[in-house]
Formats: sequence, C-alpha cells, structure tokens
Amino acid sequence: LDLGAVGDYQFFEWSLKKNGDPDKDVYDLNMPVTNDITLYPIWETAIDNVAFTYNGSAPKAGEAIPYNPGVTLNSGIKGVEVADAVWYNANGSPATGNFLDNTVYYLRVDAAPKDGYLFRDSNGYITSETPRLDSSILKWGNSTINATFVKGSRYVAYSYFMFTTGNVKTYTLTFDANGHGSAPASFKIPEGMTLYQLMGDSVDEILCANMFADNQIFYGWYNDDVLGDYISYYATHVSCDLTLKAKWEASTPINEIDVNVRIPRVGDKAIDYFYNGDMAAVDPYYKAAINSMYTWYERADGVPFDMHNDVFEEGVTYYLRIDIYPDSYYYFAGGCAPYGARSSGHLNLTVNGDSHNYAPVKYDRYEVIARYAFVPLSASVKDLAISALSFSVEPPFAAERAGDENSFRINPGQNSFLYNGVMWINPYGEGYYYGTFEYGQTYQYEAFLYAKNGYGFPKLSIIVNATNTTVTGVERVSGGTLKVTGTVTPRLPFTDVGEGLWYTEAVGMCYSTGLMSGTTATTFEPGTPLSRAMFVTILSKLDAADTSTYTGSSFSDVPTGKWFSKPVEWAFKNGYASGIGGGKFGPNDPVSREQLAQFLYNYCKIKSYETGNLADLSKYTDAAKISGWAKTAMQWAVGNDLISGTTATTLSPKGGATRAQVAVIIMKYLRNIIAPIT
Repeated sequence: LDLGAVGDYQFFEWSLKKNGDPDKDVYDLNMPVTNDITLYPIWETAIDNVAFTYNGSAPKAGEAIPYNPGVTLNSGIKGVEVADAVWYNANGSPATGNFLDNTVYYLRVDAAPKDGYLFRDSNGYITSETPRLDSSILKWGNSTINATFVKGSRYVAYSYFMFTTGNVKTYTLTFDANGHGSAPASFKIPEGMTLYQLMGDSVDEILCANMFADNQIFYGWYNDDVLGDYISYYATHVSCDLTLKAKWEASTPINEIDVNVRIPRVGDKAIDYFYNGDMAAVDPYYKAAINSMYTWYERADGVPFDMHNDVFEEGVTYYLRIDIYPDSYYYFAGGCAPYGARSSGHLNLTVNGDSHNYAPVKYDRYEVIARYAFVPLSASVKDLAISALSFSVEPPFAAERAGDENSFRINPGQNSFLYNGVMWINPYGEGYYYGTFEYGQTYQYEAFLYAKNGYGFPKLSIIVNATNTTVTGVERVSGGTLKVTGTVTPRLPFTDVGEGLWYTEAVGMCYSTGLMSGTTATTFEPGTPLSRAMFVTILSKLDAADTSTYTGSSFSDVPTGKWFSKPVEWAFKNGYASGIGGGKFGPNDPVSREQLAQFLYNYCKIKSYETGNLADLSKYTDAAKISGWAKTAMQWAVGNDLISGTTATTLSPKGGATRAQVAVIIMKYLRNIIAPIT
C-alpha cells in the first residue's frame, strides 16, 4: 500500500516504529507475519519543482558534442542535486561526435533528491512513479526553457530540454485542463513530428500524469478547430501552434460492493465452479461487473492445487481470486487513476457479508482484485431451495454494442439470488449477437442468475414473475446457476425524449444508426434548431461518404479544420448543397424547411432516387413565399410525405427545422425514398 504524497510530504516506506529512520527501520514486506503488527509510514519532504542553469552554448552544426555540459542547480532549491547532464538524440540515444545541421537534440539533466527529500510522484501508486514536477526549467543566457518532458521516479528525475540546429521550425503545444486535473506545461514540438516521436513510449503517462478528478473521467486531448477530434499520439504530425483541451465526462464513484461467493463442498472439483458460474457474483445495484476469466483457486498451505483434477479437502483453507471492474461512467472510490491522483472516499468491499476476510491484491480506480479465504463446506450441507423468482429488467440503451458491458440489468426482487451476466442471441442467424442495438427492435437474451450462498435452484420447475421483459424459458445450469431466456426492446438514453411522442421513433432510428447523436450523453434537445452544417453532416453519414479527401474550403465562413468543414465541402463539390450567396455557406445558420428539402432533392436527383410525385401546393396560403429555386424540391418533399404543413394551410418554407423535425424527415426519407415498402 503506497500512500503517495500528502501535503508537503512524500511516502517512503513502512516501518514498525513511529517516525522510523528511513535508513534503519524500513519494514521488509517479504517477511512472514507471525503475530499482530502495526505498521507506520515513513515520510520524506516532497520536491515538486527544480530549476537549473545551463552554462554552455546552444548546439551548432559541426561543433563537437561536449561529454559533460555544464549544468548547475539554481540557488534556493533545497533537497536536490544535479547528478548528470548529457546530450541526447531525438530517438533517445546519447549524442556523440559533432552536432548535425537541421536536427533536434535534447539536453537531459538528471537530478537526484538528498538530505531526506523525495520527488513527489504523480499518483502515489508504486507501479507508476513519474515525478510530478510543477516546474522543471533551464536558464540559459537570457532565456528560460521549460522541460519538454520529465521521466523518472521519486528517487530520480530526468528532465529533457529541447534544442534545435539550423532551420528546424518548432510549434507550441498548449494544454487546457478544462477545469479538472493538472495539465502539463506548454512545450515546443518540431514541425512534422508526432507526440510519440517526441516522447517515446512514455507519451501517454507524461501527458496524462495529473489528468485526474473526482466525479470525472478523462478521455484525452481534443481540438475541434484544427483536428476535429482527439490528437493521435502516433499519427498526428504537428504543423501549427495547437491548443489541446481536455475532454471530460461525468463519472460516479462506487463506494460499496457486495460480493457473494458460493462455498464449494468437500469432494467437489474447482473446475466445476469455474465453468458453471458458481464462484462469485457482484451485486448489480452497485453497477460493477465481475470478470470470472481471471478467477482461480489455490491452497493457502502452498500445496499445488490442480483445478481440473483435485477435489476440495476437509479442513483445508483455499483462496478464491475475485476480479471486479466498473461499468462505464463509474469508478471505485479511493482508488488510483492510471496516471493521476488517488480519488477521494473509500470503497467498502464485502465478501459474503464480511468486510475483513479477504486479502486485497490490487485496488485502483478501475479494477479491484480480492483474494478470499474459505474452508469448504461439509458435503452434507444442503441449500435452501429457490422455487420462485421475482425481478425487473432495465433494457439496454439503443446504439450500445451487445458484446460490450452495457446498461442491461436484472434487478432481483428478493435477496436469494443475483444477476451474473447476459448473452444476446443473434437475430440474423446462428450463435450470439455482438452488434449494436437498434431502437424499436426486439432482442432475445440469455441471462444468468446466481444463487447466493446458502441458497440453490432445485431441479423442480421455477415460477418466474418479471417486469419490463417477456420471459421465454428457464434452464437450471447447476445447483447455483439458472439461465433465463427472454426478450426486450432497447431504450433511448435521453431524458428529454419520452416514449410515444410524435418524434420518439424517429429519434431512436437516427440515434441507433449513428445519423444523429445527443447534445450530451443524456439529452437530445428535440426542440433545438438544426444548423445547415449539421444537416449536411447528417447527409454525409446517410451517404456513408469518405469526406477525408475534401481538405479545402469553397466558402469564406467555413475555415478548414472545423468538424463540419469536410462535410460542407463534400456536399458542395458533389452538388448536394450550395451557399447562401456572397461566397458564404452559413454553417451555423438554422437550416430552413425549403433548404432542407432542396438538399435532399439534390441528393436524390444525383443519386437517381425517386424525384417524382410532385404535390400541388395551392392549398397552402404561404406557397408563394417558397423561393423559386426551392419550389420543385418542396413539391417533391410534400408529395413524398417528407414534409407536412405546420398547419393545415401553411408550409412555413423559411421557418427553421428542429432536431426532432429533422429526425422525422430523415426517417420518412429512408422509408419512403431510399427503401420504400411495397
């Protein structure tokens, strides 16, 4: 257990003494425990910034590379000393010979703590000890250079300062933490270089070292204006100054988990429990999932145990390893982030109602591993019979993948069993289904229910009472596991799209097929107007178009690098959409009903889809307000039931279209034009 940095101090080791001497009193964690002991932490003063002075000159092509550049520690910095300074090539190898022209070099400065100090590590977790230096700078002449990146541990820090020769052009990468965590400092990167080329295998750890926040999940560094997406450490070649903003999603801590283990009987084989799911189940109310692929048994006395052939013996203590992972948007309270600080709060893990009878093997933000000690039950012990089941089902969300851990839940209505996993039947053929759920479709599942210890499923028939699902079959897999087969229809994740509304089905279709997404993870904003840029983006998705080659811009108000730049250029170059005049496209303008009709009509005409069945618009009192260029398109849209009047006598051709209205139009377009039902 590594306590990390607390206040001005960095955890060093454990000791049997309070305020133990770090040189004499460190406790050996490999020592067998033979009696009750109390361990106390040894603390050292934490270092979180270093500053050096480089006394040499900048590298120049043709000059000899000095073996030991003159680097000294700035005055006023305590508890640290310069251990070494070496010139390195960009590929990470020491630089020798002469400096080359037009080349990138690093001046690596190695610093070591002294006098009872330690470098503050990034998260206090012993498997990841990148120093968390708030500043690592190099004074050189009249300049101050920030370290390009820092590696090492609490016992040493390697600061890399970049220099270039000749005409190497560099750009500045600026990091915006976006309200959470602690972003790395801005640094220079040579033109055309990727972040991986700049930092090597440590790139992810360096850029994410302190990107941690309670109630948040950090997804990566994003730039919409230039990249239109997340930066790729391996594929994005930097060619301009770039500001990267952290992408966060709200997350919920898990503070408590109940794990129920079915204790084997004397004479049973472990492998029988391994394959039939009778080992352990996590209470689904805590939104965690157990991965039994990594579960194993072993004897506590060290005698080899063959899971396939050996049987459990009377009076012998065994260990069961339990691996637990959180669902999406959840994390374990009190655990370490991969590269960040320890989260607040505490996780109470209870196994068979006992908070103490297990040995923690690993505990971080996204994984908990417990090793549970048990003694097999007598072969004569019988389970209490479960003859009736009562449960409710939370259907999965549309657009989720069936093969992933998803929002599907069975919530027990009684305390004798738990839900322990699901498989989805392939609706299109044999085997299991791993595709995405479509709204409005019905899917068949096989859910596995796990009897709590002390209970079992008898061979007699089980009476099932379930809600939000149709149960089609019940099969007893073993004395402790039951397979329930049923059908369910997916739901939408949006709190502002209720069931049975005039646009619900359309939103479900557009969301399931990826044509439209929510404005957030839980909102669709059906009443919000849709912009022209949004609509041509939907049109490009309808076409499954590869817009990557459309790198230029034909409009003064559509700069390159925006999320809509390529779809707009694709639509214009292919004749599906035109501008609003004056060399502009109006990407952020609400798309009007007549513009929307014209875009779809252009697309159908070019693609040779149905462009007939023109309607008589004379009954609409505002038909004369339709722009001349859009009249045929509006007749076609009304005639094919894509657009209807805003009232019985008005079309409102210049009125904007909301996101809900566009979803309905797209659904009708797919059904009436692309794939009409005959």
